[in-house]
Formats: sequence, C-alpha cells, structure tokens
Amino acid sequence: MRGAAAVSGGIGDAGVNGHRAVRQRRDDACRNADAPVAGGVGRGGVILPSVNGGLSEEEKAQWQLFSNRAERLHDHVEMLREYLVQIRELYQSLIAVQQNQVMSILTVVTTIFLPLTLIAGWYGMNFPNMPEFGWKYAYPAVIIVSILVIILEIIYFKKKKML
Repeated sequence: MRGAAAVSGGIGDAGVNGHRAVRQRRDDACRNADAPVAGGVGRGGVILPSVNGGLSEEEKAQWQLFSNRAERLHDHVEMLREYLVQIRELYQSLIAVQQNQVMSILTVVTTIFLPLTLIAGWYGMNFPNMPEFGWKYAYPAVIIVSILVIILEIIYFKKKKML
C-alpha cells in the first residue's frame, strides 16, 4: 500500500512536470517493491543471517528454490517492461510519421490556394482605377492566370515529391 500512496501522491500536479513527477514516483515505488525486507531475503535469494538460524536444511532448500523462481519472474517482468517501453516508443514514432505526412499534405494544399486567395482579394476590392475592369477579356485572363498558377505549383510539388 505504501507504493500506491507514493503513486497517487502527485496526481493533482499540473502540466508536463507534474506528469513527470507522477511517473517518477510510480517508477520509484516499483523499484522499492523488490528492496530487501528487514530480517528477510536480500536480492539474489541469499537468506539474511537473522532468518538463517531458524530454518531447517529442507526449508532452506525450499526457500532457495522459491527465491530463485521469484528472481526469474522478476527478471522476466523487467524484460517485459522494457519491451513495452520499446513498443510504446515505436508506436509514438509511427504516429509522428503519420502526423508529418498529414502536415505535408496540408502545407501543399495551403500553398496551392494561397496565391488564388491573393488574386481573389485583389480583384474583390473593386477599385475604379484598375485597368483590368475596362478590358473585355479581364475575367477570362484572371481565370487562366489562376489555372496556370495551380498547374505550376502542382508540377513543382511533384518534382519535389511532396505530392
């Protein structure tokens, strides 16, 4: 129960540092769980002197068997824990790659439509001194320029292998 109290002690902390503190307390509680018990067994299954005198040879052999098995299980749990950490890091890196691909696509789309927005903004101002307003082919010319801008940007992004 002492480990559970240590884990829940920092739940109210805010921000990234708070989460790190909670994780650190949880990891410390897990590491302290296999610390030697006073008068018991130390790491490696060695019976401490205060218990050694009260056990028969058969009990010592059974205790050694139990201790070795517990140590193997502990080592196996540590190996699984490290494996899970590696899997989590791999998963996070895959998510990062996917997000980078999405951001790349969004950047291309934004870059294609930005010049068109600029052209629409200029011609949406309706200034009377704009020479294109008096020209008969002004509207088709703006459409052709816009299509030309889109085609040039698509060619550029295909050459850069971003599209």
